Amino acid sequence: MNIPKSKFLIIGIVAVLLVGGWLVYKNFPKSQVVQQTKQVVQEKVLSKDDLLKQRSTDYSVAFQYKDFSKVYDFLTPEDKKLISKDEYIKIQKEASQSSIKDFTIDLVEVNGDEGIVRTSLTYCLFGICTGAGQNNNIQTQKTTSRWIFIDGQWYRPAISENKELYGIK
Repeated sequence: MNIPKSKFLIIGIVAVLLVGGWLVYKNFPKSQVVQQTKQVVQEKVLSKDDLLKQRSTDYSVAFQYKDFSKVYDFLTPEDKKLISKDEYIKIQKEASQSSIKDFTIDLVEVNGDEGIVRTSLTYCLFGICTGAGQNNNIQTQKTTSRWIFIDGQWYRPAISENKELYGIK
């Protein structure tokens, strides 16, 4: 039986690659792999401050685009027991007579499982930001909101802190 030389060459190359890969694996310092893994994990883990800043930014973006379904997801589990998603969306749509043009997170403070976020909002009254007289419609407001850290996530206790606005006793 004649086996072409090219097949022997291919088999030889594969064998060299397998043996070479095994030797590199066998001789690679394990502590270096563990150290590199720890470094990557540490870089990916965010502090509570960073998590709150990201969460409050996401909240503000959802509010800016009037995605009240998503805004509802930022409410505390307790608040979600007080008002349904559909009712919350309905109330927000009825109350929303301005449009957020821009926002800036000015301050994030964390103390244990509670946080404070100060935000500067630039918004347009009655949703009118263009055309003649537009500067009369643009307002800036500073807000302070309280956040609570529950089961690894930040939430806004917006309903429980403002029950009268939502008609809840």
